[in-house]
Amino acid sequence: MAVANHEGSKILFPSSFLTYSDEMKNENGGQHANVVGEDIPDIAYQSVTITSRTNTQPISAIGYQGVAAISDLVGTVEVAMEGILCYASGVYTAAGTSAKGLLDKDLYDFTSQWGGIVVQTKGQDTSDGTTQTDTGRQCCAYGMFLTSVSYTFQQNTNVTTTWNFVGYNCVWADLTATTITPVVGTGINLVPLTSQHIDIDLFYHNVSVPVDGVQSVTFNATLNRDEVFELGTKGPFDRPVRFPFEVTASVEVLADYADMLNEVTPTYTWNNESTPSTPNSIKIFVYRKNSVGTRIAKICGAPYQRPTEGSLRVAVGANSTSTINTTGWLFEL
Repeated sequence: MAVANHEGSKILFPSSFLTYSDEMKNENGGQHANVVGEDIPDIAYQSVTITSRTNTQPISAIGYQGVAAISDLVGTVEVAMEGILCYASGVYTAAGTSAKGLLDKDLYDFTSQWGGIVVQTKGQDTSDGTTQTDTGRQCCAYGMFLTSVSYTFQQNTNVTTTWNFVGYNCVWADLTATTITPVVGTGINLVPLTSQHIDIDLFYHNVSVPVDGVQSVTFNATLNRDEVFELGTKGPFDRPVRFPFEVTASVEVLADYADMLNEVTPTYTWNNESTPSTPNSIKIFVYRKNSVGTRIAKICGAPYQRPTEGSLRVAVGANSTSTINTTGWLFEL
């Protein structure tokens, strides 16, 4: 009995696929397949979850004890993709410290339709490359929109990222006559980013704050969307984003180095500067550095954050730590 496993799985970002060419095209910056280093970062994917949800509404009527009818409404398709962030020199469009991030983009660049995501899985390919006889599974999710992005930087581990999408339709199919050539991540260069490759900038009042003893930095960016329907159609014809974006950041440091905690008080005021363009904000940027400590690329960053919570934790048998949570509306990636 063949068993589907990750060695026989593949992720595709096509501009067109099967007979669904119109729906599968990427409308984000022109119709094209998503390119690593331009539309998506280089990721060694650890998991992909596709969830298809139906949407029906029971209808009751006078004279019926039970359900008289069922109305078929539009459902959704959700895709969650999690993996280890990798880096290939020369792949990214603006890989420098002056760039917004590895992709040199911000959330505004991801407001329109993303395009299609195809996931294929079946038993591991035979060593001689012949077509397998086991029945695999394929899902073509199309008309997808990006809804959230997260980056997690933690001491002594890999840098991870999660991308979530939502769409309105998908096609499930058998994958019986296709041999899947195993691929690694998105196929560029498997150079995982780890905590030793990370450098952090944290600013308050546009002044750099020491960030020694950092235990973790987490960014979460959400693109809330409103489905727009019209009479005569079943599915939404657009999913515009709701402004402003929601961007949160969390920085945990050893309590010995919690300089930033001094600024997080209940009396915090955003507009306390003489120049409106210089608010009382927090800026958090994460860079990639080489083996000698030189910064070679900005990975991501959250400017114009405001503090929401500052905490100090002291416990028996553990290091004392401080955590600062912030929120804003801009995220560069």
